[in-house]
Amino acid sequence: FFHLYECVMSVQKTRLSYDKSWEHEVENIHHNCLKPVLRQYQKQSVAWMLRQEKRRKEEEDKEGVHPLYCEVRLRDDNILYYNR
Repeated sequence: FFHLYECVMSVQKTRLSYDKSWEHEVENIHHNCLKPVLRQYQKQSVAWMLRQEKRRKEEEDKEGVHPLYCEVRLRDDNILYYNR
């Protein structure tokens, strides 16, 4: 298990090393309403979660349909939304 973890971490570190905005996102995580000071790994986790949500939102905006549904166009040009 530890070997798998090390491999995944290596891939992640390599991928993030090319992304200069990542460091900026991590450092700007703290909010004034948040009393405790986050540790570095906590900041990274929050930044990752925010990126996931942002990416999902961008995909939804691009597609126009929630990821759990697909658009079905009928022959008479009616549109139905099917739950995947």
